[in-house]
Amino acid sequence: MFVIFRSFRNVSSTSFRVSRSTELLFRRFFSMKLYTDKYNPFTLRVLVADRLAGTAVGVQHVQKDEAVKRFPFLKEPKLPFLEVEHNRHIFSPNAICRYLLSCDASKKFTSDLNNLSIGDHWLEWDVLHLQPSVFSFLVASFSPGSSGEANLVTECLAYLESALKPGAKYIVGDELSLTDVVVWGTLYPLLVQQSHQKGLDLNAKYSKVMAWFNNLMQKDEFSSISQIITEGKGPESFKDALVAYQLVNPVASTRKDSNKSEAIADNAESDEISYKKSQVNEQEVNDSVTAWNTQKVPKRRVLEHPILPKDGEKNILITSALPYVNNVPHLGNIIGCVLSADVFAR
Repeated sequence: MFVIFRSFRNVSSTSFRVSRSTELLFRRFFSMKLYTDKYNPFTLRVLVADRLAGTAVGVQHVQKDEAVKRFPFLKEPKLPFLEVEHNRHIFSPNAICRYLLSCDASKKFTSDLNNLSIGDHWLEWDVLHLQPSVFSFLVASFSPGSSGEANLVTECLAYLESALKPGAKYIVGDELSLTDVVVWGTLYPLLVQQSHQKGLDLNAKYSKVMAWFNNLMQKDEFSSISQIITEGKGPESFKDALVAYQLVNPVASTRKDSNKSEAIADNAESDEISYKKSQVNEQEVNDSVTAWNTQKVPKRRVLEHPILPKDGEKNILITSALPYVNNVPHLGNIIGCVLSADVFAR
């Protein structure tokens, strides 16, 4: 490639650098591989991002226990994860989606500075609020005769409903973004089920959310990937994965339960304080003050150098940590290695 460019004098070095970077990106895409297990709901968003970006990531199915055995860097089962290249991996599904969309050659998914913080807000909201609420509700709904705790789910849906503008096709701006991919991946197992649409009255109470969801489902990238992942079995195929998720990610208590717990704690604390007040009189307080002021305190030992062990006494050697300076020495270096030992000795 370099020889070809040298034969054309009107080709700038900038063009060569762009072409070279494109070649390196192509080689990186070709080597990327996604490790996941079957029927993993987090694989939905990742493969949609892959399809949108055209990165053609290879997929290899592994069992959770097999993943830990095959990859020593995994301290606990964690799927899916993306192998970008040798010894370089991304384990967060949302981070994988961000990376894949950033590799899109057309750069249409590159967020501008104004929308970057907004997108990060939705990613955090998905991890901290939406995922625990939706997944715990789905796990409960899989049990016969159980409808699941809907309070947290409806709160999340109401928040998303309020954020969507009337007639909006996407959550952020006028174009499809990482936010849509991530939030869709979490809500898909919930919103696609007719039973939940009726039970939660989704079409009436959250019409903008359902319009946004249906708009995405009309796109081939979303509809085809959902069929591939579930193998046509529907959200029921996610049951085992969602149960495993809830075991390591306990859902937060509802606002009602939280307020109830706080009220119980406040009452218990006030009862304890009132009980203590009724048991302590003024004479006991005065006696305590007198005892405190007249108590015998060990005399401070006068240190005489050199400090050596003394016969007939308990001798303990206290040392400080070795000083370490990474750059310019300052007072913090002395405090870090000497102060703790000095305080303990005194």
